[in-house]
Amino acid sequence: MERRQITEIVEKALTHAGIFHADDVFAAAVLELVFPDIIIERAKTVPDHYDGLIFDIGAGKYDHHQGEKKLREDSIRSGV
Repeated sequence: MERRQITEIVEKALTHAGIFHADDVFAAAVLELVFPDIIIERAKTVPDHYDGLIFDIGAGKYDHHQGEKKLREDSIRSGV
């Protein structure tokens, strides 16, 4: 993927589909404050050649969306 400046890719952003958590809402709200015309899209996977900003898709080592994390009593996956 070609690297570009963030000011060139803020037309749209992609986050995960499904239930939103506080971190998702906060990130989307900040993006909309900083870039009022941004379009926030939701998907289960990142499409090939996606040319927007990607946040909270769930691929990081400490991400709470990963399947191998233990479930808490409230059915949320723990970060450890």
